[in-house]
Amino acid sequence: MPIFTLEHHVGGWRWRTTGSYIEDDFVFGEPRPLGPDVHVTVGNDFFRSVQNGSQNPAVDTIAAGARVTWTWSAAGSHSIQSTGIPPEVFRNSIVMSAAGSTYSVRIFNPGTYTYDCAVHGAAMTGRIVVK
Repeated sequence: MPIFTLEHHVGGWRWRTTGSYIEDDFVFGEPRPLGPDVHVTVGNDFFRSVQNGSQNPAVDTIAAGARVTWTWSAAGSHSIQSTGIPPEVFRNSIVMSAAGSTYSVRIFNPGTYTYDCAVHGAAMTGRIVVK
């Protein structure tokens, strides 16, 4: 989807296309129905699906428009880092370490979205399948 920049020039303002970006939280146009949310537990060395218990990789299947929320179950430095290839990517979290911390993304486009922890890499992985 193109990025537009509003520029001032002689005679007024105009829109200019400046590139493209991946969208994960905002929908243009008509509202879409949203799927049910899913939750993933972030442990000291694992991601675990709350829905089905899968772990490293935590695998969840969601409807387009659903929100995925990761919750830190214990203190420890972790992040959610999208590892897919565009367009199957989402916004990364910062590194968080407090028990009870949460991070959420809402994904609208069907595909398979992989992720890991930027601190622990392949030791902590997950996959979100969006239908």
